[in-house]
Amino acid sequence: MKFKILNGWGDYPSDTKNAVFLTWDNWNDYSFFTLFGIFYVDYNSHRHDLGSLNIGFYGQKEGDRVMEVGTNFDYIGDEYFSVGTSEQYYAALICCILTPGMRFYEV
Repeated sequence: MKFKILNGWGDYPSDTKNAVFLTWDNWNDYSFFTLFGIFYVDYNSHRHDLGSLNIGFYGQKEGDRVMEVGTNFDYIGDEYFSVGTSEQYYAALICCILTPGMRFYEV
């Protein structure tokens, strides 16, 4: 699966398939910019809004807004961590992205 960080919300090529898009949010948590909007474009090019999540990394300093992975990546390393901001995020993640073999429980 491909991941892409966008500066704005929502613009992506119409032929996109199986990709996750992250958008920076200007909200900061005690001077740490970690909040992203997130949506998934499935194999049929349908968009699924997943909500928002926080992504941080070890060694992150106050005011840092740059992730070392760049704007396009397939995965991020162990130095990164993330957490969804609501139960709805996890429900959407399970519904839209995780295959039955990846799920640990039924919703």
